[in-house]
Amino acid sequence: MNASTLRQRLRAGDPAPSAQQYSDAEATRLLNEITSSPTTNVVKMRRPMTRGRRIAVAAAIVTALALSPVIKFGLQPPISAAAAEALLLAADSVVATPELHDGQYWKVTTEQWLDDGRETTHIMYSPAMGQGTSYVGILEPGIAPEDSWYRHHVGGDFMGNWQEPNPAFIATLPRDVAGLRAQLYRDTEGHGSTADGSAFTYAMDFLKAGHADSEIQALVLRVVATIPGVEISTDVKTPDGRSGVGLQHAELLGAYDFLGHLFGEGGLRGKEIILDAKTGEVIGERMYWLGRVVFASSKSRELVNAVPAEIVKMAWPRD
Repeated sequence: MNASTLRQRLRAGDPAPSAQQYSDAEATRLLNEITSSPTTNVVKMRRPMTRGRRIAVAAAIVTALALSPVIKFGLQPPISAAAAEALLLAADSVVATPELHDGQYWKVTTEQWLDDGRETTHIMYSPAMGQGTSYVGILEPGIAPEDSWYRHHVGGDFMGNWQEPNPAFIATLPRDVAGLRAQLYRDTEGHGSTADGSAFTYAMDFLKAGHADSEIQALVLRVVATIPGVEISTDVKTPDGRSGVGLQHAELLGAYDFLGHLFGEGGLRGKEIILDAKTGEVIGERMYWLGRVVFASSKSRELVNAVPAEIVKMAWPRD
């Protein structure tokens, strides 16, 4: 498996989300609850809709698509007060990264659940500094560990990007909100239906990768707090029970936004990023399709001093 194929296999899809709307008072109340007390809304896979409801959804799609130019031409709502507050709180709460040393790795673990019952675990060890070799494990039931680990070189001519950040790319990023925001919008121009939706999606991909130091992580969160169209869902948990807030964007054209309001919670909402507002870490995501969760994940990361020797030995291509 070459590096390109491996990246394609690991990379999450890019649909951006829309969200339920709240008044400022209600949003503030819910935000206070999610950041001060445990919640109980664990992600659950939903049953398929009845035939009658599928027909209603189909009819609504036709109506909603007629509304999509409103979003396409950039008439997006401002970021909600609750979303901005949660992002700024998260930025202030980011834990300082310890001093990095050569030979250290970011270990990012992603547990994934699909609605067909499949479960997989993706583990990536990426060099925390400079060039080096990344080790990627795609662990599935019934697949031997020696057939599940791969390696690829980080560096060379590949300078990284927002979706595949590496130390070289991160080192080029401005260390102020205005400069970072300007570069994010420049780099993502033309990559989505709207400039704001593209900026949100790529910023979230950057944070999901788990390679950022605390300074740039906090700056990216502050940039996202300025992007129009960002909304928040509160009382959200990852599949393994960790509490967070769900971040979404209205870019999925009028259809997703319209259907989300028409059917309420569990409507056609696209993708939702789950953020721990107490630490600033992305801890998961979930995807909806026709009123049910079809994909959910839980994510964690840690800084380690070495890749386990047994992984180095079995990773393909082998020495």
